[in-house]
Amino acid sequence: MHQWPSPPKVNSSKPVLTNGAIPAIVEKNGLYNETPVLQDFRGLLQATDNNRYKIVLSDGKYSYAFAMLSAQLNHLIADGKLEIFTVVKVVRFTVNSVIAKAPATDKVYNKIITLHDVELLVSGKEVRSN
Repeated sequence: MHQWPSPPKVNSSKPVLTNGAIPAIVEKNGLYNETPVLQDFRGLLQATDNNRYKIVLSDGKYSYAFAMLSAQLNHLIADGKLEIFTVVKVVRFTVNSVIAKAPATDKVYNKIITLHDVELLVSGKEVRSN
């Protein structure tokens, strides 16, 4: 699990992040039956070559840098709705393994969380103002 600095605390009247959801999602290869509340916690928005945005997710306890938006959610970035510290309910996602390092004898797999459907709960601006 990749550790990043702790995200700002969400006001108690706001949705609570689902602590521990990220390792459960990754370890179960996406066979996680909940709709976790997570936070987009990234320092820099990056678009990949195929127009997908890399994001860093936080569940309040763990952060995970191997995450991205599906192309159909790009409008959330373009419209400024999904920004740093935005809190979302993850409605639909997948987890895929990709080879990160492939010498003949030493394969390393990374698990990529791809968000396909999210519900925006608290804007990043609102989180930062608390």
